[in-house]
Amino acid sequence: MRRKFRLANTKHSVAASLSLLLCGVALPAFAQVVPDGGSNTRTSTDVATGATTVHIADPVGSPGSTISHNTYTEFSVSPLGVNLDNSTVHARTILNEVTSSRISDLNGPLRVVGDAAHVIIANPNGISVNGASFHNTGGVVLSTGEASIESFKVTPTSYQDNVLLKTKDGTINVGPGGLSGAMSTLHMLAGRIRIDGPVENSSPQLRSSIELTAGGSSVEYDSAIMPNSDLENWGRRKDEGSNDNSVAIEITSRGTLKANTVRIRATSNGAGVSHAGNGLATLGDFVIDASGKVTTSGSIEAKDNVHVKAGSIEVRSLAGQPQSRIEAINGALTLLARTGDITNTGVLMSGKSQAFVKAAGDVKLLTENTDQLAIVFGSEGRLDVQAEGSVINNTGRLLSNSETTIDAGKDVLNIADILNGEGVWHHQKDDGKRLWYTLWRSRETTETISINYGQPRLPGRQAYIIGSSVSVKAGDNIVNRGSSINADSGSVYIEGSSILNEGGLSGSLQFVNRCRLTCIGYGSSTTNVSGGAINANGNIELRASSSILNRYGQIVSYGSINASAPSVVLEGGSIPTVVQRPTGLYNFWGGSTAWIGTGDQGGVFEAPQGSITINAFRPVQVTAGTLRARDGVFAPSGIETFKETAGEEYPFGLDSIGLFPGMVGR
Repeated sequence: MRRKFRLANTKHSVAASLSLLLCGVALPAFAQVVPDGGSNTRTSTDVATGATTVHIADPVGSPGSTISHNTYTEFSVSPLGVNLDNSTVHARTILNEVTSSRISDLNGPLRVVGDAAHVIIANPNGISVNGASFHNTGGVVLSTGEASIESFKVTPTSYQDNVLLKTKDGTINVGPGGLSGAMSTLHMLAGRIRIDGPVENSSPQLRSSIELTAGGSSVEYDSAIMPNSDLENWGRRKDEGSNDNSVAIEITSRGTLKANTVRIRATSNGAGVSHAGNGLATLGDFVIDASGKVTTSGSIEAKDNVHVKAGSIEVRSLAGQPQSRIEAINGALTLLARTGDITNTGVLMSGKSQAFVKAAGDVKLLTENTDQLAIVFGSEGRLDVQAEGSVINNTGRLLSNSETTIDAGKDVLNIADILNGEGVWHHQKDDGKRLWYTLWRSRETTETISINYGQPRLPGRQAYIIGSSVSVKAGDNIVNRGSSINADSGSVYIEGSSILNEGGLSGSLQFVNRCRLTCIGYGSSTTNVSGGAINANGNIELRASSSILNRYGQIVSYGSINASAPSVVLEGGSIPTVVQRPTGLYNFWGGSTAWIGTGDQGGVFEAPQGSITINAFRPVQVTAGTLRARDGVFAPSGIETFKETAGEEYPFGLDSIGLFPGMVGR
């Protein structure tokens, strides 16, 4: 059986204020705490310090109640401070409720004098905090909710009163001066919460915490819990959020949250959280829970676990700023997007015991600059990445010192971008002036040859998937382009509709051959193949329902390689370079010489200490590729070799030496 009652209302407070005025009692304009007359609360001023002393009301309600319920037309704390005198009342909970339309400004120290007590400030109009501190308190609650007293039967003859806070609207705004104190817990309950300064709970108690809850909620605080208790379940919360797609909790770049445990919740359906500051859980967990979008551009660190659960999650490092980090030092890192994507742009995310990332949409890693690599790392435990959509690792790192598992409903792309490339040969020949020493019968000619494969978006960087063993599964396609998949001590297992392992061909080539009586060649090249590597200290198993294509890449196992697909193709690439030779006897009459050489690279299956087995519906097709294994290559459907791997070839720039036709210099 429960009974609910309130001790004051706005109409009563106005009437009480008028009564005080009629009795000749002045209400100073600068008063920071003004009782409304709805409770037996009195105030006085310490002449020496200027602090306001609040002589709190005696508990009323059920016999044995330990709640002092105080009602005010104004409750604010100036830098001079407010003292809540509990020396004679001995309350466990001091409830301070504002019944007017004024907000509360908390800009200085608030102390409980006498026995320590839980302190609750409830003001539906809003609470502004800028330089507040709390002393000799148990738990502290700042709420923009409506306060009431719930009374319930403990025994057939006794009742217990609890404070009930029903929050829906209102804003708590913490300014640059911040909030501090050694509190068993700090709760903020409001429709919106904005943190623009440092908020620190320095209590050494194991379960001391900071908890931010934005949106609709109903929280009942147990008055039987002593203020010096190591709190965990002081407030019993019930979410009552409505639909709201806005940002409910904002931690700015100046905002910090520091406590043994930190919990951030947005209760409204669709509401989000923006965390641009620094968060530190010094002993326990750091938790963010929202049904909307969670964005972070600051750093989060927990001594134990980090859990982020939301509709979608976007973590980002800001250009020109230190790299953002999300780290579970001794525990697990968990990111769960219930309805959308998880996107990591340049953030280091790590968990010691495990790193677990799961999205209803895509999981995306993007590195935008070399100082801010997008990383998800299981430092001792496994890395598990799951997506109902695709897993896209663009020049990022998916790493573990244990097992690494990637599982996507659609594609898995492990790629490094190459930009502005055509890969098309351009050949131009220009005739110049007639040469007098040929009696004007011949012209000077200039032949220009060029090709551009594009440039890496981030030179020297690849995407990596690394673990002691690696498993990659996709409902659709798996692409490893210009990047690497490595199992440091175990095996690699890859399964999808199709598997493409491709070296990243980049760079450009320019070649000029100018002829008069003799020819002079010169040029330059930066062509290069990077990545396209799948390596395992153990076995490599590839399974595809349509095709396996190894183009310009290398698949190397120090165990055995087993590949199964209807079509298996190994394709090496003819990579062009410019070879330049200086003058010498061989070209005494002509000067320096250059030519274009091409050499086949990639298209390699290699098992230096094992065997290669390929099960395909049709013969394995090898074009300038290599199948090499110590214990043999087994392909029941046969092997068709269209082009053997060649050494250097010289398709352009071979010219006669000096004046002797038929002799070619190399």
